[in-house]
Amino acid sequence: MSEEKKVEEEKKVEEEKKVEEEKKEDSCGCGHDHHNHEHDKNEDENNNNEEYMKRYEKNFEEGKKLKNEGDLKFKNKNFEDAIKEYEKAIEILKNINVNDEKQKEGAELFVKVYSNISNCYNQIKNYDKVLLNTKEALKFSTYPKLYYFKCIAEINLNEIELAEKDLEELKKLLTEGDSGIDYLDKLIKEKKEYLEKKEKKKEINLNFNNLIIRKNKNSRNDNYNEIYGIKNLTVNISSEKRINKVNVNKSKDEKDKSSNKKNKVIGKINLKSAFPSKIIRIFSKSKSKIKNKNNT
Repeated sequence: MSEEKKVEEEKKVEEEKKVEEEKKEDSCGCGHDHHNHEHDKNEDENNNNEEYMKRYEKNFEEGKKLKNEGDLKFKNKNFEDAIKEYEKAIEILKNINVNDEKQKEGAELFVKVYSNISNCYNQIKNYDKVLLNTKEALKFSTYPKLYYFKCIAEINLNEIELAEKDLEELKKLLTEGDSGIDYLDKLIKEKKEYLEKKEKKKEINLNFNNLIIRKNKNSRNDNYNEIYGIKNLTVNISSEKRINKVNVNKSKDEKDKSSNKKNKVIGKINLKSAFPSKIIRIFSKSKSKIKNKNNT
């Protein structure tokens, strides 16, 4: 019995050793050989990468084709049609991973499409759309043309401070004396002068309008005073006329009375001069006698 027990114990020990060795060989616990498992895993990743790259290449080729069509329409100055092609390209190229080195070429294409569509929107003077597209592209790229087109849009929207900031960023990316930088410098300078003149003109017009308003107000007051003064003057004149009329009538009556008196005196004088003094005495005596008879 003791020998049988020993044999069983030895078998158990051997089985335990085998189990431990299997665990060491297959540490992943999948029951397969660890080396084979890693190989399968890498093979799956490679297959996924192949599919991933195939999708990328397909998107890249389609996006490139649409960009070229948009470029052709841009050259023919069909800006609206060019925008449509670029928008289709953006819709496809947005699936590209711009941070993946393997897709670097696709990322560059993506940025160029954004740059071209921004140029189109500048040509049709839709500056808000320019800002929208350039800002989106600048999130993952510092492509110089994005700053250039963004700066032009800001100048046309009179956003001079923003344009100057973007110009400074552009100067960091390009060499000094670049024709694009010189052109933007010139545009900003001309726009600033234009806005200053416009502001001065606005101020002059405002002052002039205020002056006209004050003048009209004073004119209305003068007209009122003038009308009011004419009324008073009319009243005064009419009252003076009435007074003068009364005075004239009085003076006329007085003149008439005085003229009557004068006429009587003159009549008497004439009467005396016309008849001899003896006849006048006789006449006056007979007149007094008639008066006395009437009294009796």
